[in-house]
Amino acid sequence: MINYFFFSEETSTYAFLGLIWFISISLVIVKIELSSNDALRIFGDSLQYAIQYTETIQLKDILLKFLDILKAKILIILVKSFLNFTSRKYILYWRISLSKYYLDFWHEIHSQEGAAQRIQEDTMRFCTLFEMLFIKFLHDLFIAVAYLPLLASLSRKIPKVWIFPKVPNFLLALAICIATIGSIISLIPGVYIPKAIVDIDKSEAALRKELVLGEILTESANIDTLQELYKKVENSYYIYYYRNFFLNILKTTYIQLNAITLWLTLSASLVRPFTLGLLKQTMDAFDKVSATCNFIMTHLGELAELIALYIRLRKIELIISKCL
Repeated sequence: MINYFFFSEETSTYAFLGLIWFISISLVIVKIELSSNDALRIFGDSLQYAIQYTETIQLKDILLKFLDILKAKILIILVKSFLNFTSRKYILYWRISLSKYYLDFWHEIHSQEGAAQRIQEDTMRFCTLFEMLFIKFLHDLFIAVAYLPLLASLSRKIPKVWIFPKVPNFLLALAICIATIGSIISLIPGVYIPKAIVDIDKSEAALRKELVLGEILTESANIDTLQELYKKVENSYYIYYYRNFFLNILKTTYIQLNAITLWLTLSASLVRPFTLGLLKQTMDAFDKVSATCNFIMTHLGELAELIALYIRLRKIELIISKCL
């Protein structure tokens, strides 16, 4: 799947140029987000100063600070929109090349359950998910590199904390600790989800095949066979929902606790010289680092589906490898 696209003579140039493009654009986005974070601090401090000294500050000064944030946000929207457009073209090109490769071995793989679906749909789903997760992983990686030093420096500006002991680089340690706990919690039930997705796809493919045959051959798709196949589909969905139920409880609980953790720990610091601007900057940096470290928790559903698609397509590639 990946080797063919990146190391084939026909597609390797396009594949690596696209990869370089995505890395470059991700770096640009992170650079803009860093400037937006600094603008948040300046704007917050201006608001606090305006409340305390209403006679010495003008409205236009505050609006100019707000415009700096607005310009950064608009620029991020434009760059991300362009990135999404180019990534979709990249995904389509990858899917087409992958489907063509599989079609060359159609006579060898057509006996596999759901082979047509794998070539037609699963290739597109795999390429789309892989590209989406890769771009988000790149963005999170660059965010971590840029924001970890910033969060460490902001930790030193916190006079005291509540509940937790004050340690060097406290905010950095807190974000990493919370994210690690969240990742472990999500992985325990999450490892069983890809198998459930594979079972759903397999049962759906068997039912679809029988229905299609029933359109062509009158002896196919009798009511007993269809009911049996549909029962398998129903059972596979029940298993999937059951496993997701516990995962969603853990995930929702974690997200809610994570949302109030920073407020609880910083509540003792909300006095001078801790300013409104510094609070906004700290919250923004902490949220970004937390989201980065929570990559597995945040994208567990997409990761599970990607693994399931890889398992299905890998079976086809194993058959093809025997023919080479």
